[in-house]
Amino acid sequence: MNLEEVVISKNELIKKADKVATIYKQGTTIKTWDKYTGVLSGGYLYLFKNRKDTMAEAYFWVKKALITMVDENECGFRNAFRLKNKYIDCIFATDKPE
Repeated sequence: MNLEEVVISKNELIKKADKVATIYKQGTTIKTWDKYTGVLSGGYLYLFKNRKDTMAEAYFWVKKALITMVDENECGFRNAFRLKNKYIDCIFATDKPE
């Protein structure tokens, strides 16, 4: 499934969202952090480059994924966590622990 196949409006996502917050994703090759608006909804984490975007730049299946905390010394971010499932293994972080 690719991003174009996910045809859900951002407004619908936000209405049904469990959580909407600023989220950072660490690059896989170059360990820099990219800032997004994250929407947790329906078992997926959707990443929007900015709040005005109507189409998610990326999305990740989080239901049944292994989510573990990552030590600040390892990644340089206090509220970092690893999301790992059969499709992805990447590190995210938030400004607040919630």
